[in-house]
Amino acid sequence: MAKHTSRRDILKGVPAVAGGMLISANGPALSGPRKPSTTGGSTLAPYRAFVRRSLTGAVETITPKPLTGRQVAVRTQACFVDYSNARLVLDYARPVTVGGPPVGGGPRPTGMIPGDSNLGVVEAIGPQVQSVKVGDRVVIAVTAECGRCHNCLRGRADRCATFDSPAMEIATLADGTPVVQQGGGGGKGGFAEMSIVNEELCVPIFTDLPSTELAILPCAGTTGLGLTMTLAPVDAGSNVVIFGAGPVGLSAVQGARIQGAHQIIVVEPIAARRKLALNVGATAAIDPNIDTDTLVPRLREMCKGPTDRIFAGAAGSRSIGPDFVIEASGGDHFPPKAEKGPDPTGILAVQQAWDLCPPGGHLLTTAVGYPADAKVSFPAGIFTNGSKTLHSSQYGGSHSRRDIPRFVRLIERGLFDAKSLVTSVYSLDQIKEAHQETVDRTGIAGVITFA
Repeated sequence: MAKHTSRRDILKGVPAVAGGMLISANGPALSGPRKPSTTGGSTLAPYRAFVRRSLTGAVETITPKPLTGRQVAVRTQACFVDYSNARLVLDYARPVTVGGPPVGGGPRPTGMIPGDSNLGVVEAIGPQVQSVKVGDRVVIAVTAECGRCHNCLRGRADRCATFDSPAMEIATLADGTPVVQQGGGGGKGGFAEMSIVNEELCVPIFTDLPSTELAILPCAGTTGLGLTMTLAPVDAGSNVVIFGAGPVGLSAVQGARIQGAHQIIVVEPIAARRKLALNVGATAAIDPNIDTDTLVPRLREMCKGPTDRIFAGAAGSRSIGPDFVIEASGGDHFPPKAEKGPDPTGILAVQQAWDLCPPGGHLLTTAVGYPADAKVSFPAGIFTNGSKTLHSSQYGGSHSRRDIPRFVRLIERGLFDAKSLVTSVYSLDQIKEAHQETVDRTGIAGVITFA
């Protein structure tokens, strides 16, 4: 098991706050000399970030604004390369703008830092921050958890109202252009040497696990584990079918294994992902391209059980199927170089997941990337009276402040194999290569690391 890092060890080489002053501990600067300053009105050193301007992006040096309110400056250690961010890193025909029109009309040009799956060490804090301290190692969660909004108070922190907070202008470019960060809750901006985020996004973790392994948790890992351990916890001895074996699906496979599922059947077109799914806990892996029309009946048959005697525990002919069906495939923004699935929109997998879920079963959904006008159809009577339980979720239904620390412990215990999911490590200057591999689907997950 990994040893815990003491606060004293963490504080070596990073600044500390004392008496309201931001005190330098002679730690390494990011991209320039550190300036003495006060918390809440601090002047942080310029740092490097991948900034998207209009239709293109490049690594540039930006000058951060002073921290205010609940803002936290986090020196980045690693950022997960998320498929959904690729359109913001690779060429994408939509300009980046924010705010009202300047004099002369038209939206105000803005630089934007993509990346919303990062972790690092707290560099400085705003005057209203309470839950983290300078020197803390934190995961910046994809979905915040304020603990005080309508949804948080009702047990649905995955829909925390602060997720809808608008992007903050956190820095300026050399020509004065304002810079915002991508992601809900005010923005995260993971593809940079530092992120300026709101406090409710920061989850303190006390571990010395490698940042490359922890980088799976801010987004995909917590989503997949949340589906199977938080949203609708998988029952021991149950049958589980998972559509998709990307980082989310593979994390869900491991969550189902940890929960003690009897069968974990993965549906995935890419052979390398099917193989990895078997290595991390799946009991079977099926290519959906083979006999697509018979896939659902075949999966039902695999979950039939050892007897057809109803009074000895059989499901009955109308209720045969898996106890839990998880849809974690999503649509294709880019054509993959690896094996293609039967439907690039991803809608077929959603429909199959619905059809496969039997009366009394649980259908868990969380994937994204579908066409805006995409529809799934089902008989109204089955929807209203079919006894299927649909669990629709953001972030796999996870509560970031509660769940991320316990998922860290799963990695420490060797129960969740995060290392096997990270197949490539890149530097910030290799960000476009990292995202190209991700959209090609030739790896499982990439991580960008920072010195």
